[in-house]
Amino acid sequence: MRWRDAAGLAWRGAARRPGRTLLTALAVVLAAALLVALLTIAATARTRVLNQITRGGPLAGITVDGRGLDRNAVERIRGLPHVTTVSPVLAAPADLAMIRLHGRTQIRLFPIRHLHDSVSESQTRPLTRPM
Repeated sequence: MRWRDAAGLAWRGAARRPGRTLLTALAVVLAAALLVALLTIAATARTRVLNQITRGGPLAGITVDGRGLDRNAVERIRGLPHVTTVSPVLAAPADLAMIRLHGRTQIRLFPIRHLHDSVSESQTRPLTRPM
């Protein structure tokens, strides 16, 4: 079978079922467009991430989390190659309490274990209305 014979056979098959031919062509075009769009999005995302890393954006930072990070650990991290800045941050869970004392309302921040150790459950109430 020559190329001309194959093309004629394909043309006759396509002409016999035009609806199926149209839907198949649309599926191929849609698949190609989606593939191009996904490749473009992936390339753009890669470029943006690399640009942020090279400019020192938010993706250039590394967060080290865990117990036992003392001054010695901070100094060891600071001594690693390519590390430019080390900023220790202390985070602790806390409760916000509104206290009325001698006619004055005060807002205090308590570590969670301290508040629950010193105040019974009956003394606490949600802050749903002003005091």
